Amino acid sequence: MTAKVGIVEVLANQILQGVGSGERPFICLQKLVQQQGSGPVLLVHVLISLGLAGGKAIAAVGAAQGFSSALTPDEVDSFLLEAIQTTDLAMSSKHPSKIQENTP
Repeated sequence: MTAKVGIVEVLANQILQGVGSGERPFICLQKLVQQQGSGPVLLVHVLISLGLAGGKAIAAVGAAQGFSSALTPDEVDSFLLEAIQTTDLAMSSKHPSKIQENTP
């Protein structure tokens, strides 16, 4: 279980760093889909750790994989940005997916 948490942490931070540098969340998610070892269940856990609701996380991963048209890329961007902005990742020092805001 510890290894899984570590992977979720790393992948969530990749999304946060991409979004922080101006990349679309959908594109960040697509990059993770293309990485070897980033299965759909793991990616759903990553999105949930970023504050996205379970059903939306499943639909977003399906859209990024090209298997589902339930959500458009723009909807994935909107939902994921809203989740990241409204989830206070800084409130918990144990939250597995936060970027240090005051990095030098």
